[in-house]
Amino acid sequence: MQKQYFSQIRRQFFNVTGMLLTSFIAIPALAAQGGFSAEKEPVVTERMYAGHKVQQENGQSRIQAVPSMREGAWVTLEGNVISQQQEEWYTFRDPTGTIKVRIQQKVWNGQHFDAQDLVRVSGQVSHENGSTILDVAVISKT
Repeated sequence: MQKQYFSQIRRQFFNVTGMLLTSFIAIPALAAQGGFSAEKEPVVTERMYAGHKVQQENGQSRIQAVPSMREGAWVTLEGNVISQQQEEWYTFRDPTGTIKVRIQQKVWNGQHFDAQDLVRVSGQVSHENGSTILDVAVISKT
């Protein structure tokens, strides 16, 4: 009687352990990667803010002002990620121009965007080889 009881407990223990191990392995595989999708054409600059309420003084900068900012300055821009250049390198556009931005995979945080989504990016200004780039730390849809 005791032998059957212990074998039944052991069987349940292995079933529960197996389910836990399976869930720990499967959950990270199901996590969303996020990123940029180049399937849609970018919005025409003149229509970028059509239908959006934009505050005049919201503490955001424009791309045209970024090159004159100091190295390491924190900046927030609102516009569109219009293309992917390399793995972590993208072109970002607002009504005043374009800038090269670096968005690491962890920054996407499972979010998906395309060229028509109006997004807000925040990060640090960097001047490299005569060009200005933005190392993005936060990205979100507006």
